[in-house]
Amino acid sequence: MPVLIDTDVAINLMRHSPYTLDRLAQCQDAVFISSISVSELYFGAYNSERPEKNVALLQAFLRNFQALTITEGVAHLFGKLKASLKKQSVQVASFDLMIGSIALENGCMVATGNIRHFRHIKELQLSDWIRGTI
Repeated sequence: MPVLIDTDVAINLMRHSPYTLDRLAQCQDAVFISSISVSELYFGAYNSERPEKNVALLQAFLRNFQALTITEGVAHLFGKLKASLKKQSVQVASFDLMIGSIALENGCMVATGNIRHFRHIKELQLSDWIRGTI
């Protein structure tokens, strides 16, 4: 199953975290990143003490991944999921719900270190690429 890496996994890959790098190396499927995570990573780079250096490092990193973006199908799924969760009085951060919607629409599992951020999206397959708990 293709994998969509979450922002925290991307950060760990950029920091050369041995466990996360090993998970990526063992992955035999396509690995993607979402445009949402790309946006969060650019914010982090521009908000850092060395934005020029960090933007250049980020751009080099991103060349390794195709970014999956928001399509009409993703937007439809996001709206449906958000309404369903709201009716259940469950709150999921919009960025996390959008990443989950992108993953579902593209048939991807989400690789994250924040399983709890996604656990209410029932159909979503998750894998912890930071702590290895799932």
